[in-house]
Parts: sequence; C-alpha cells; structure tokens
Amino acid sequence: MIGEEIENDLVDNDYDHDHDDEDSIPEMFHSSSGIFDSLDKLTNEIKADLMTDEENAESVTGSSSHDDEDDYWDDDSEEDDPDSGENKLFSMMDELVQELMIELKDDDGIDEDDDDVDDATDIENKENHTVEEKVSALIEALDLANRAYFAKDRQKVIKEHIDNAIAILDTKPIEDAELNKKDKAHLHYLRGKVLDFLPEYTKQAEENLSKAIKLVPTKREAWDALGHVYWKKNSLQESRKCFEGSLEHEENNIETLRSLSMVCRQIQETEA
Repeated sequence: MIGEEIENDLVDNDYDHDHDDEDSIPEMFHSSSGIFDSLDKLTNEIKADLMTDEENAESVTGSSSHDDEDDYWDDDSEEDDPDSGENKLFSMMDELVQELMIELKDDDGIDEDDDDVDDATDIENKENHTVEEKVSALIEALDLANRAYFAKDRQKVIKEHIDNAIAILDTKPIEDAELNKKDKAHLHYLRGKVLDFLPEYTKQAEENLSKAIKLVPTKREAWDALGHVYWKKNSLQESRKCFEGSLEHEENNIETLRSLSMVCRQIQETEA
C-alpha cells in the first residue's frame, strides 16, 4: 500500500520532533491514520478503474497492432481527460499530501505566517532581542550556509554574516564588570564559534573558546567548537580530547560522536 510505504519511509528516516518524547512518532501517525487509510482506499479504487479501462480497450481493439499503440502515445494533439483514472489518482494524492503536511505542521506548532521560522537572520534586526540571541541566530544562518549553500557568492555571504555577528558582539564588551562568569563564558563562546566559520584556522577563535571552557568547564558546546578549531589546525590529539570532554557532559550527542569518530580515524591513518 502506498500509505504504508510513506509511513515506513518516515519511520526509517527517524522523523524528529525537537520537543516531543520518543512516543511522538506513533502519535503523529495515529493522528494522520485517516489520511493514510483514505490514500490506500483511493489508490485501490483507481487501480481497479485503470484495469477496467485496459480490459475494455483490449476488447475493442483486440490484438490489432503495436503501430496503433505507438500512434496513440505519439499523438500530442489529444488532450488529457480530466476524468481519467490516472488524473483522478494524481489529483486526490495531491490533496491528501497537502492535508498531511498541514497536520504535521500543526503537530509541530509551526505558524506559516511567522517569518522568523523561515529566516533565522530576521532576529538580527529586532531591537527587543539581546546581543546573545541575535548572534545565535546568525550562527544558525552561518551553519546553514556552511552546510548547504554552494552558490558563487558562498564565501561572501558567510563573511558578511561573520562581520555582522562580530559587530553585534562588539556592542557588549566581555570585560564589562557587571557580567558574571557564565555570561562572559557565553560571549567568549559566541565569538569563538563565529570566527570558526572562517575557512582557515584562527588563533582568536581558539583563545575565545579556551577562555569559555576555563570560565565554565561544563559548557559542552564550547568543547565541541574548540575541538573543531583544533581539527582545522590539524592538532588531532587536542581535537580528540575536546570531543571526549564534550561527551563527558552529554555522552550520547550524535554530532559529537560523529566528529570524534572521524578524528580518531584520521589519527589512525596518520600513525599507520
């Protein structure tokens, strides 16, 4: 059944709800079960109609000639029948998919009119957000550009985001006496994380992230970022130690485990 295949594909791809528990997937499919059932039913009905049309066509033409069949497919002047079984199938499947997408968005609490969901950088220009929130939004944009944006102006876009983030961070000096240790550590982390998006290793990124960890040793994301900086520097042993330090605070983090595995493999290759 098509509905069952769609359901299995989503489960195989480990559909993730950031704020749901491990039962979120069964609940999601339970809420959408009516759509899948309808899709199965309609698919079977249309298949039956198509088979009937084929049998009727064979009974009229018999086994005349393959030439007639070729003429049929080559005749561009013949218009599609909107009431044909195939067109009904596509139309109904489109409607059901749209209903399913609406249900999934409702389950996630996504508001289609909320532009901030579609563009993380919008938060940069909103005065009611803190420096930390604005820079965090730019880091999300940088991460997205770094992973998936490969146009000709890729480096230009990344550099612009970096410059904007640094300019925002400069409005809140880390040396401010009113800042506590945790706030200073976070600002050091944000600055180091932003600078690490530069294509080359930067000593300033290493220094900022090292200071963040010294101020708050449990800051897992700083351990991860510093591990990447050392990796870029080709200091593989230091990079490994940073990823291991991160796992001490969140032992099942998938991204950290993947990074650690890649660094350890690279260490083995260099030592072989």
